[in-house]
Amino acid sequence: MPKSPPYAVASKMDKTVALLTDWQIRKSIPETRPFSPPNLSIMLSLYPEVYVKPDEGGGGARVVSVSKRDGQFAVHYRTRKTAFQTQEQVTGFLQRLARGDLFLLQRGIAVLQIDGMPFDVRVCVQKPGHEWLVTGLIAKVAAPGRIVTNRCSGGKPLALEDALHKAGVSGEDAAGVRQRMAVLGRRVALVLEIKYPALRELGLDVGLDRKVHPWIFEVNTQPRYKNFLQLPDKEIYRQIDEYHRKIISPINLD
Repeated sequence: MPKSPPYAVASKMDKTVALLTDWQIRKSIPETRPFSPPNLSIMLSLYPEVYVKPDEGGGGARVVSVSKRDGQFAVHYRTRKTAFQTQEQVTGFLQRLARGDLFLLQRGIAVLQIDGMPFDVRVCVQKPGHEWLVTGLIAKVAAPGRIVTNRCSGGKPLALEDALHKAGVSGEDAAGVRQRMAVLGRRVALVLEIKYPALRELGLDVGLDRKVHPWIFEVNTQPRYKNFLQLPDKEIYRQIDEYHRKIISPINLD
């Protein structure tokens, strides 16, 4: 696939701030703060679990789950779970992992699972012409022992309907999920476009809680599409790739 042009917004916090300006999208944004020891303390007092992630960078690298139970701190990084006695120890671990980079704290959401493994949904949104189109939805299931669903961390793609069925979501509710995801993806694109008018492709990573409410974990501005090759319907990938090539073609850029 040809390399995409640099229509990218690297900062997760910048994109989050832009999305919080929309009252509807705001309902699907987990609380997010810059990482600092005081903010970590506040977030752990508010939520059972907090995710710590780099402000820039993808692939699920350096994403950590932190929770506080019975006076101890449980830290889950990659496939390793570690118990720390004090928040200072947790902070030291996170600061070593950050290596001076800006990290964020995000409210942890108890998402739907398949056989004990969490999954989220990639919503592909593209603008090959003058309007945004939702061109694909696919579930990504985390590998055993992992907290992220990215392919490079062992995540497995699965058709959305199959994932919802395996997670116990009924057919009627599953149909509603697809529709809500499409509406959300289009609205996110329109809101981000106000601040970043050069954007033409987005990949939303959306988790579903036990009430099947969508939560936007991240919005990628240079998304990859290889997961869609795993769907039985190859036409979905073909259409996404066709739009992608049109978008990056100099003669078609606005």
